[in-house]
Amino acid sequence: MQLTSLRLAGWRNIVDCTVDVDSPLVVIHGDNGQGKSNLLEAVHVLGTLKSFRDSRTRRWIRHGDEGARLAGNVHSTMGKRELVWKWTGDGRRLEMDGKQPSNLSDWFEVFRAVVFCPEDAAIVRGEPDRRRRFMDRAAFNASPTHLRVVTEYRKILNHKRALLSERYVDPLQLEAFNASLAATGASLVHARVQVVKELSASFGAMHDAIAGGGAVEMQVNINGIGHVDNLSEDDIEVRLMEALQRSQPDELQRRSVLVGPHRDELVININGQRARNFASQGQARSIILGLKLAELDAAHRRGIVPVFLLDDLTSELDQGRRNRLVSILTALKGQVWVTTTDPSYLGNLDTIDHIKLRVSGGVIYPD
Repeated sequence: MQLTSLRLAGWRNIVDCTVDVDSPLVVIHGDNGQGKSNLLEAVHVLGTLKSFRDSRTRRWIRHGDEGARLAGNVHSTMGKRELVWKWTGDGRRLEMDGKQPSNLSDWFEVFRAVVFCPEDAAIVRGEPDRRRRFMDRAAFNASPTHLRVVTEYRKILNHKRALLSERYVDPLQLEAFNASLAATGASLVHARVQVVKELSASFGAMHDAIAGGGAVEMQVNINGIGHVDNLSEDDIEVRLMEALQRSQPDELQRRSVLVGPHRDELVININGQRARNFASQGQARSIILGLKLAELDAAHRRGIVPVFLLDDLTSELDQGRRNRLVSILTALKGQVWVTTTDPSYLGNLDTIDHIKLRVSGGVIYPD
């Protein structure tokens, strides 16, 4: 996947413009506070329909404007397509080649993005929900249909929560919700386990290439079951149903859903210890970058490589690690976008096909 041109209107502090970005490496540079991350965020919204900085869409719109528009020409395995994201007071609207896509999976088959930013250290050191979201995002990048499974599971989970909050809980309804949770939850768990296995194939090597050492490993711990690495989806469903039945008295007493993949944990270890408790800030950054690179490597093996976005790379890695990172990304042959205060931090780019964009006061200047 490669974005070849990008048009922005009403987006944050960026002055309305059209930018040529037809290159495997796009370097966005400039002083802090000028709009570099705003430009990178626009690409991320096209590739994920979400921001990696602020979930409130209204904040994405330039102050004083009523709406915003992002449009990108994309070259992917699906051919050349034009994607348009619009937001007005009436909400979001998407267009693909001038028509509304029939479902989001069609959009993401054309364009997807993976981001690495300073806040990602929370995936390692933060609460379990951050790691669950990472697994689901990785599973989504492997197969966009995973989004439907996550949405369906959350819908059933909310219905069961509402039922448990009632004064009288209908046992037949509860049984039906448990059966649905077990079935949908098994699909969710199986996808997470499979994508973690896939990432594990290169996670250690990618981490070692960036960090220069440190043994890392990860495993999914399924709430109420434990480890299910070798279980089929049907077997996971049976185990989940059994766990739901065992926990039913406690759930009725506590009026809470205590079993299911909404409470799973991705356990990441470094040198045999839990990274959440023992990883330093620098180690956490190397672990996350290793995970993101493993995602790209897995996508490369599947034949579909998302665009890789790196925000504020200057502050995240020393010069040696930055040089090794550029070499790895070049070998993966996917489009990469990087923000930095100084392009020289990326080393010698003379032998690499790249485009430089300087951002100053929200104006984008091709270098």
